[in-house]
Amino acid sequence: MATDWNLIIQGNISLLWIQECLNPVNKKKTVEELIFEFRSSNLNCEILNPGTLFMATFLLFLYPKEVEFNNCNKSKISTDKFKLLANENVKNKIVDNSYIVERIRNSLAHGHFTVERSELIFEDWVPNSNGLKQNYFKSKIGIGEFGEFINEFMFEIKAQKL
Repeated sequence: MATDWNLIIQGNISLLWIQECLNPVNKKKTVEELIFEFRSSNLNCEILNPGTLFMATFLLFLYPKEVEFNNCNKSKISTDKFKLLANENVKNKIVDNSYIVERIRNSLAHGHFTVERSELIFEDWVPNSNGLKQNYFKSKIGIGEFGEFINEFMFEIKAQKL
């Protein structure tokens, strides 16, 4: 899968928004004025966008070391909104919330995800000696639903760790 540079640009535009809000020359502008000016000069990109979502996703899922991530109790995190498209579960693990969260993390870690219209597609696999995909997993979820999932994940892990 090729890098989706739009996600990177969108994420950076969101960071630019924060800088713009903190710029002293804008302190007397209304939020409406500031948003209009900002969007006009930044490809009409929404301030909250898939790039912002993936910045949060990478921080929550990939910044923690794998061993720390694995020690989190993920059973309380609902994965009901993920539609399982393929699951060649060669290790015969129980397909529960923890399993799906781990497969999503692997998908993110290896860059095996795509944004298609208003959905996110996640894939995970282990290549065999012939380079073929083995233990293949594929799931999809709506962007808004994924945002809700990320928030639920963050609040649950926060409750466990802080």
